[in-house]
Amino acid sequence: MKEEIKNVQLRFSCSENWNEMPKAEGGRYCDKCQKKVYDFTDSKVADFQRILAENNHNVCGRFTRQQMHVQPVILPFWKKWLSAAMVILGINLTNCKSNSSQPLLGDTVRIAPTDSTIQLNDSIKNTPVNKVKTDSKTLK
Repeated sequence: MKEEIKNVQLRFSCSENWNEMPKAEGGRYCDKCQKKVYDFTDSKVADFQRILAENNHNVCGRFTRQQMHVQPVILPFWKKWLSAAMVILGINLTNCKSNSSQPLLGDTVRIAPTDSTIQLNDSIKNTPVNKVKTDSKTLK
C-alpha cells in the first residue's frame, strides 16, 4: 500500500494559472518560470520523492488542499480513557502513605556482646534455644 502525500510545505506560491499552461508529460510547462510543473494531486510519496531526487529537490508542483493541510492526530476514544486512567493512577500512587505510626519491621531484639573467642580447631556445640528474653518481652 502506497502512502499518500501529506503536510507539504512550499517555499513560495505560484500565481500562474494551471489550466492555461501547455501540457507536458506528468504535468504542465510554465512559460514564466521556464520549468516543468508536476501534478502531484494523485501521486504517492514514493513518486514525489523520486521526482525530488531526480531534480535536485528543485521542483514546482501542483497539490491539493488536503495534501497541504496538517491533519490533527485524533486518538481513539479508548486511548483517551486509558491515558486519563494512567494519569489518575500515577497521582494516586505518589500519594500513598502508611497511616500507622508503628514501624513496619516488627520487634527488634538486642543481643548482648560476649567476649568469646573461637580457636581454629575448637568445636561448636549446637544448643537449642527455647526462649529469648528481650527488653520488653520474652519470645518463644
